[in-house]
Amino acid sequence: MNNKDINKIVIKKLTSFFNKKRIICLLKYGPDTQIDGTFPKDFDFLLLLDKYKKNDYLILSRFKKLNLPVEIFLDYKDQILAKKIKNYQRGRHGSYFFKILSSANILIGRNFYKENESKLDKKKINQDLLFRIEEYFYRIQKSIINERNSNKREIEKYLGRILTDIFLLKNKLQFSDMHKYHYTTILVHITNKTKILNSKTKRLISQFLSKKELDLNILGEIINILYKNYLKIRKTQND
Repeated sequence: MNNKDINKIVIKKLTSFFNKKRIICLLKYGPDTQIDGTFPKDFDFLLLLDKYKKNDYLILSRFKKLNLPVEIFLDYKDQILAKKIKNYQRGRHGSYFFKILSSANILIGRNFYKENESKLDKKKINQDLLFRIEEYFYRIQKSIINERNSNKREIEKYLGRILTDIFLLKNKLQFSDMHKYHYTTILVHITNKTKILNSKTKRLISQFLSKKELDLNILGEIINILYKNYLKIRKTQND
């Protein structure tokens, strides 16, 4: 199946599961392809309903039986408004994720997130991005030190996420770019183009990606350099 086929199935199922009056919007976010043109592991959808009903989770759990490369996440409009727009959070994703949703592809309804993004607090968005960078440094450390089989692809994903957030904080990427560039693209092409990183860092990242096995010496150098960049940004944000 191609992307359009998957979109059609998700739309058809959700409109059969829920009364259309309850659906504020259905959004598809994130890139459709990786750097090599293949599909990502799964496609991400956000369903915004008016308010909670006790069988919502039961209904949405039926998607698992379809065995599609799809992840559907659920928001409730009344809960978002009760918490206030500026305090939006989706799992580990902070208020910056509201900005990503505001530029997502609309499959059903009107984009509630686009209509309300002016209520966001830019300072809090930056703080949430800094928090997420720290989270991915932690994940790399946890994988390398504590997991028996460290996955190089997972480490590359975490590096891609760290660089993405650094570029967002430095305005070298826009939140709307999150629907165009997979982390593999950011890790390779965007990193090579930016002037934020020096030639040594770019060379180290290129060497790390070219290795078939996980090279911990090169990774350690990359982490040290990126953490120094992160600390500089953090100091600027806090001053």
